[in-house]
Amino acid sequence: MSKALSFVKLDFITIKPYTVKQFLLLLVAPAIIIINSEGSASGIIMFSVFTLMFFSYPFAIGEKSNIDALYATLSIKRETVVFGRYLFTIAVNIFFGFVANILAFIIRTVMRQPFDTWDHFIVTVFMLLIVSIIQAVQLPVLFKFGYDKAKLMIYLPFIVIPGLVYIFMTFSMPDESIERFFTWFTENQSIAAGIAAVILIIAMTISYFTSLSFYRKRDF
Repeated sequence: MSKALSFVKLDFITIKPYTVKQFLLLLVAPAIIIINSEGSASGIIMFSVFTLMFFSYPFAIGEKSNIDALYATLSIKRETVVFGRYLFTIAVNIFFGFVANILAFIIRTVMRQPFDTWDHFIVTVFMLLIVSIIQAVQLPVLFKFGYDKAKLMIYLPFIVIPGLVYIFMTFSMPDESIERFFTWFTENQSIAAGIAAVILIIAMTISYFTSLSFYRKRDF
């Protein structure tokens, strides 16, 4: 575990020169959305989508500098690389979720508007669950093909997710089953959170072992 954590730290150091300015710029769009909307959900959703871009940066930067070959030369085990990248992904998700809520809280406080901590927490957890499942699919592809070949897979969610939301909002009509689902979800949030956690653990476990299998077979 200590080696994996050291690897996570190395990933953060690697991407820091390339991402700090971009991150500060990315604060602007969610802030504008939060200011101009009645709630903060849209801003948190945008932050969640940003995680789909940032978590892949170590792959992109590493591929340009052929850093995987360096890891092999330094005898860093491939298990450490894969496990470290998964820990890095989780850390990025938590960081963006935290920053999204802090930004929403500051803006709502300055604007003298109510900030429901629990509601914001639920929205954040729900969005990070969706993002994490998407990442569970993306990570094995990145480990198998590398960033350049898997680039389409990385940016596909930015096209698919807004499209699905648009289709849902345009063509779907609320019915009793949907209303019952949301009612049940609201009244049984602990159970829903437990189910979501189990789904995420299963998805990430399958994803991890698939990534490890792919990465072991690559030549550097």
